[in-house]
Parts: sequence; structure tokens; C-alpha cells
Amino acid sequence: MDNSCTIKTVGIPQIKSPLDAVQFIEDNEYVLLNPVVKISSKEAERPFQGISQQRPEAPIPFDTSNKICFQKAGPRSRIFFDAETVQVGIVTCGGLCPGLNNVIRAIVNCFYYRYGVKKPIYGFRYGYYGIANKDIISLTPEVVKDIHNLGGSYLGSSRGHQDSTVMVDNIIELGIDILVTIGGDGTQKGAHQIFEEVSKRNEQISVIGVPKTVDNDLAYVDRTFGFETAIEQAQAPILAAHQEARSVFNGIGLVKLMGRDSGFIALNASISSGDVNIVLLPEAKFTMEELIEYLILRFKTSEHCVIVCAEGAGQDILPPTGKKDKSGNNVLQDIGLKI
Repeated sequence: MDNSCTIKTVGIPQIKSPLDAVQFIEDNEYVLLNPVVKISSKEAERPFQGISQQRPEAPIPFDTSNKICFQKAGPRSRIFFDAETVQVGIVTCGGLCPGLNNVIRAIVNCFYYRYGVKKPIYGFRYGYYGIANKDIISLTPEVVKDIHNLGGSYLGSSRGHQDSTVMVDNIIELGIDILVTIGGDGTQKGAHQIFEEVSKRNEQISVIGVPKTVDNDLAYVDRTFGFETAIEQAQAPILAAHQEARSVFNGIGLVKLMGRDSGFIALNASISSGDVNIVLLPEAKFTMEELIEYLILRFKTSEHCVIVCAEGAGQDILPPTGKKDKSGNNVLQDIGLKI
């Protein structure tokens, strides 16, 4: 088994977990990155001959020694940090996403009520800027009790690089034992830089990344927070585009939705709507000729058409901008204008 995806620990956990009514996960439990395993046994390769052909009674063994695995997440029966003295910090970075405040609230309540953390939790304001400049607020269950009813991030957010050495200096000075980073690719890259700097200094500080992706493009997760809200909010513009398109002869309604590299929002919003005729996704290449050909066929049987496209669709038929945003992502061309 490839151990590259084994979670690194800050030390030997010797404290019994205070959690109750949970199923604890053992450290030797792993999840295959690719759950499809080819079995080379002759018994498995022999084709079934109708219903009379029986499967072997014993399971066919297969070797996972060279497979890439992820260590299974979940509560452990023993923990490292003492709830009486541990200091926790939380930061949110990058773009806003529905559900951010729910996540902040849940983390604070879990630490206080489930693990019995005594010290107020530090909330760093405006992303990694807050860590670099020691801009903090105190988070308690009383403070966060209603923030799930608010949009945006209660802590604020920002984009852009911050010096990991300065951030770790401040994390150590503030006595942070556990840092929870809530964000996407850029945020977790920054978290990894903090982890590497902490490791260089042999500090016992845990860095925990909570992935934030409204696109739902995260494997082995039922759904990412904010995805369902994005699908719901997309229904109004799709409905409006449909009404506009059907009100004129050969009308076309065009809606562009989020999705740089994945089209889950565009696809699921279109399925939920039931009024969309064409969906353009980053994962599926197309040409303008193919799009026009379909539109011609569509207008032979209908007088309108609704198109939903993800923002990252069709980038291969557009010249690259050659620009980067503050998070280091390529600035995309506007596929909506091209269409």
C-alpha cells in the first residue's frame, strides 16, 4: 500500500476521547483511491455460462499492496491535545460559499460541547491576512449561535499570498495548537505551507484543512457544503431565460453558471430545471459548428432553446488570456460572449 496519503500526527495520542455515541475509526483503516480492482485469478477470468454457472464459494483475494489509499477520516478513540489547555484557531479564505458560517458554528460547538475545550477559540479575520497581522476575534458558542442565519463569512475572507514564516511566528506566539483552515485549492496550498514551516521547527501544531468547493468536485464526499444552495439559486435565472426565450420566435436563453474546471452546478441545475436544452461543460469539448448544428435541428421542431454553460466550458476554442488572479488561477475567457 502506498503510504503517501497517511495522515501525519503531532505525537502519540494518550488521552481518552470524550466523545460518546460514535463509531471510532482505527488508524489502520484506509479507503482505496480507485475502488475498481482488476482480479487476475483464473476463476474470475472465466466467463459465466448462463445462470447455471455458479460463482466461487470463497471470495477471490486481491492484492492492495501497491494501491494508493487514503487513511479513513473520523474520530479516534484516543486524542493528543488536552481539552483543558488546547488553543484552537479558525480561518476562512478565498471566495465566499453558502454554508461557511454553518461550518464555523459547527466547529466551535463541536470543540466546546463534544470535546470540552475550555479556552475561547481564535477566529482570524480576513483569511491568511488575519494570521499574518494577528487580527483575531474570540469565538464561543454564544458568539456563533446565530451566524448560520447570515450570508458570507462571519470571519471575513481574502485572497493572495501571505508569508508562511510570519504566519507561523504569530501562530506560535498566540499559542495555537490546532489551526482549522476552511477554503479551496489556494487555501489548502497555504495550509500545506504552514504545515511545512511548522514541521521544520518541530512544533506540535496540528493543521486541519476543511475543503470548501461549491462545485461539489470532491471525490468520496456525498456533497460539499454550498452545492445544494447553488443549484437552488440557479433555478431563478434559468426560469427567467426560459420565459424570455419562449416569448420570441427562435428565441435563445443563455445562462452562465459557476464551474471553472467542473460542471456539476451547471449539470445538476439543468436537470433540476427541466427546461434546459443544451448544457455546456468544461469536461465535454465542443465546437461552435456542433453547437450551431444542434440549434438548427432544435428550431425545426421548437421555437426556442435554453442553453446553460459552466464558466470554464469551451476554453479550448478561445485564446488564453495569459493572466492570473490573486489565487494563481488562470483568468478565463468569457464563453458567454463567444456564444
